Amino acid sequence: MNASYSGRAERIGDIMKKLRLISILLVFIVLLGAVPAFSYSQRVLELYPNRKAAVLDGKTYILTATPVIFNDRLYVPVRDIGNLMGAEVYWDSVQKKAVFRYPDLNSLVSENQTLRSELTEALGKLQQQEDPQIRVLLDTIKLVRDQYLFPEKTAGVVYGAAKGAVQSLQDPYSDFYDPQEAEQLMRAIQGSYVGIGVYLQDSSSGVVVVKVVPGSPAEQAGIKAGDIITKVDGTSVIGWSVDQVSALIKGEEGTLVSVTVNRAGTEISFSMYRKKISVPTVSLVVNTSTVVVIQLDQFGENTAQEFKTALASVKAPKLVIDLRGNPGGLVTSLLEVAGALQGPKPVFVYRDNQQTSVVNATGKQVYYGRVFVLVDKYSASAAEMLAGALKDNRVATVVGERTFGKGVGQSLFELEDGSVLYLTTFEFRTPKGNVIDRFGIEPDISINPSTALDYVLSLP
Repeated sequence: MNASYSGRAERIGDIMKKLRLISILLVFIVLLGAVPAFSYSQRVLELYPNRKAAVLDGKTYILTATPVIFNDRLYVPVRDIGNLMGAEVYWDSVQKKAVFRYPDLNSLVSENQTLRSELTEALGKLQQQEDPQIRVLLDTIKLVRDQYLFPEKTAGVVYGAAKGAVQSLQDPYSDFYDPQEAEQLMRAIQGSYVGIGVYLQDSSSGVVVVKVVPGSPAEQAGIKAGDIITKVDGTSVIGWSVDQVSALIKGEEGTLVSVTVNRAGTEISFSMYRKKISVPTVSLVVNTSTVVVIQLDQFGENTAQEFKTALASVKAPKLVIDLRGNPGGLVTSLLEVAGALQGPKPVFVYRDNQQTSVVNATGKQVYYGRVFVLVDKYSASAAEMLAGALKDNRVATVVGERTFGKGVGQSLFELEDGSVLYLTTFEFRTPKGNVIDRFGIEPDISINPSTALDYVLSLP
């Protein structure tokens, strides 16, 4: 935003000069319809790796670049932080130093009512400088709320506008979740939810079941990996996103749900009762003195700790990591898993709309034996990151078929009202720079994924 507003009335102009360094923050407050309270003591700024947002005093702000962990340090966009904290940041090329300038807020702001009125007027002028397209959106929402013939239908207009904004990107991986949908999303990430126990993924044929949770209602009913979901409770879901289908399948514990699938051209319907699904993401499938097989179903909040716990008991000289059907998950979890296998070596090349950098694994290497990684066409995103890193770094032999090819990552922005924006913010490639998106990871040994484990176990 251009923070130079000369030519204003003299009194307002003086105030505007003082407000240059904090105009962005104050405009944000005004847009929310609040008059600032001007209490700046004990402010808290929270930053998270791989999330293009900062939380200042409980409010979320979008950054121009994403904080990234590199060599166990968090690198942050300095100009953004300066703006949020009311500082001007610039590089002195003569003296070769970074300079921070910040206003004395105690002298700038008081509880004087006259000053508050003048600030409100000045900020109103600032607001008029906003992007005209933003004003069109806000005006449209206001007009719909105020003028539409059926006001009872306008309750969801804001969330509808937010969903429309994301859908206009035509990005199958970006989405907006209202508070109720966001709660379900966060439960799934945390490893528990109420549903039927299936892992789903978008494909060219529709939403496909990539894995069925053992002992779940879906397994007991007869649903299998590879089934394409076509209906839920009689409603056609053809053309729906995986998140929309998932939300329809989930519900209250103990309630009945009907799911129709297409299996090799034949439609089959299943009825089952929803129940709470608690899914450990790591399974120790085989543990002998010669070989160990660890299955990773996805990368959730607890995956890294579960993996390290499983790995602690491993004494065998051969380790098999099964990523078949793994749809991906949290990058922070992936980095810890990779670290246990390869140490702090590169995991992927990261690129957002501001920068390109190399992201290394975190933690110490704890296993030094032979490693095999099993993949299939449903191994995606973070699973492909891991397979690609272990392959490029010559830590593991990748066995199976070419992976899904999802080489873009999403950041999760938690908004004030509990809504969540899940937005594609970066691309990742293998440490050697090989493109993953739409290409996937080519295995070292190409073999039918269903026989890949038997093949690896037969190797000396």
